[in-house]
Amino acid sequence: MPLNNMDTLRLSVIIVNYNVKYFLEQCLNSLKRALEEIPHEIIVIDNNSSDGSAEYINKKFSQLTWIQNRENIGFSKANNQGIETGQGDYLLLLNPDTLINEDTFKISFDLIKELNHLGALGVKMIDGSGQFLPESKRGLPTPFVAFTRFSGLAKLFDKSKFLNRYYLGYLDPEGTHEVDVLCGAFMLIPREVINKVGPLDEDFFMYGEDIDLSYRIQQAGYKIYYTGKTSIIHYKGESTKKESFDYVKTFNNAMLIFAKKHFSAQKAKWYKIVIVIGIYLRAATSLISQVVQKLKNPLFDFLIIATLLWLQKELWENVYYQNDHYYPDSYEWINIPFYAFIWTMAIHFPKKQTYFNQLKYIGIATLILFAIYGLLPLDYRPSRFLIILGVVTISLYTRLKSWVMDRILNVSNANKPNLLIVGDSENANRILQNLEYAGVDFNYSGYLSQSQKQDFHWIGYIDDLPFKVNDLSIDEIIFSSESLSFQQITQWMSKLGSDISYRIAGDDASGIIGSISKNTSGQLYTFDAKYRVQDPYVLFMKRWTDIVCTLLLMIFSPIVIWFVQEKLKFFPNCWDVLLGRNSWVSYHRNDPNLDKLPILKQGILNPIMRYDYKLHKSQLIHKMNQLYAKEYTPVKDVKLIFGSVKFLGNSST
Repeated sequence: MPLNNMDTLRLSVIIVNYNVKYFLEQCLNSLKRALEEIPHEIIVIDNNSSDGSAEYINKKFSQLTWIQNRENIGFSKANNQGIETGQGDYLLLLNPDTLINEDTFKISFDLIKELNHLGALGVKMIDGSGQFLPESKRGLPTPFVAFTRFSGLAKLFDKSKFLNRYYLGYLDPEGTHEVDVLCGAFMLIPREVINKVGPLDEDFFMYGEDIDLSYRIQQAGYKIYYTGKTSIIHYKGESTKKESFDYVKTFNNAMLIFAKKHFSAQKAKWYKIVIVIGIYLRAATSLISQVVQKLKNPLFDFLIIATLLWLQKELWENVYYQNDHYYPDSYEWINIPFYAFIWTMAIHFPKKQTYFNQLKYIGIATLILFAIYGLLPLDYRPSRFLIILGVVTISLYTRLKSWVMDRILNVSNANKPNLLIVGDSENANRILQNLEYAGVDFNYSGYLSQSQKQDFHWIGYIDDLPFKVNDLSIDEIIFSSESLSFQQITQWMSKLGSDISYRIAGDDASGIIGSISKNTSGQLYTFDAKYRVQDPYVLFMKRWTDIVCTLLLMIFSPIVIWFVQEKLKFFPNCWDVLLGRNSWVSYHRNDPNLDKLPILKQGILNPIMRYDYKLHKSQLIHKMNQLYAKEYTPVKDVKLIFGSVKFLGNSST
């Protein structure tokens, strides 16, 4: 409960937001439940988000302090703004992409009473697939500890006290332990500790600031604790986008700042060596991975083509010449690899990988081969016929491959995920409607609830979840946070394991967040559509569609005018559209939520005018307007203009 009397304020929650308004919304919803009995304040610092976070969040959550920055000042500096503003006895540094269990603060404050010399407390974190995030508890990253991490020894010997001191893998994730470092996604710190050790070091723009703060807290004589008695969901943990080279470089540069600040010159020197080796190893690994990724398909084609050319050579010399040594050995080791290389390049040269594009470049490559062939010494041009036969073979191979790939893609597209919703009837149906409207492909298996059967989509109780997952081969589960507690959701995620994708629908199901696997960052189904009419190029095309259609209508006006109902208004409408005052097609104006759509000029026609008799609800009108904005193409306007000629004399709406 937020408090009016600041003298008894218990907790200040500090969140730095940057373009994650839907994740922040669910985070705040989870805090609302978890902080119900705790005097608190919530401070959100926005680092110049461009996704409309300020307007969106402040409409839904009035009882929070919002600090708006005009630029991205970095994670440390923004947190320090919150620390300076907060008045609570305890400060919680919290990421916006987290979900807090209802019991998290009760358990945390109960532990604080028992723990001696507490400087900071962290909790068990799980990712969006229900897997434990090892960075929930960490050791001090000394040069040796850093080496074991970069070398992979820590991962290989994850339970070793000697080789995995970075993630402290030998400590039970379910227990309570004294540790060296906590993750900045959740750090509960007494105000008096911050007053003594100081706020976050602003030299750390992003990453490393939590390690630095943890170290300074310990150096001041306090203890850092981790507990696994409660857990939170953190969507962007260690297993998210942190395999990228950019992340490794940024993180390791932060580690260099830490080493220079806290280690001796000699130790910092060794630390730098380890870090630089780690950076270049990651760079090499990343480069090799990219090269392999790009070359694997061409290499596969090269091997297949070379094999086919060799087989046709063997077949031709045995069948036609009846001599299995008719062609010189150099043909196998020089000609065939060279031909295969040229034709492989031809197949993969076109940007648009269609069969006809590939066939065109195969023909060009063959002409090049014949040109080169004529310049070769006699020993290296044994047969033009084999080149011609090779062209036929490669063309057939390319066609077969194209057909197979099309079949595979069709099968893949047909294999939609089997979806199960966990929540009551009302929420399940709302989630289902929103998913369908957003165009998400899935096979709906039904929903489970805590109460008895309510409609024909109901397939059982929540306790049946493990059995239903197996029986129905469920690929994805969406939990309704309005129907279940976050504690129940996290328990089920951990229990069912990471083979299933999980998402969580907010209290109004306007945004559904989750992660498709433990190796991906948080993802979002949002029903604020990404509108095509927001694209400047699309607006440009819409304008030219208006101009061209208007000119055509005026040219053929002696004929068109006879079909227009309100003839006196037809030419003024053409003139208004030509001058850019109006557009031929725009939104239906009886939409109460029109302000939520991208701005368009008023239109003579609207995309649903021929269906008005079916649309009695404003909600349906808004959805049709949304669909127009989301899936707009000039062709849609052209069809509507010339298919609704009788309405071209209407007044603009």
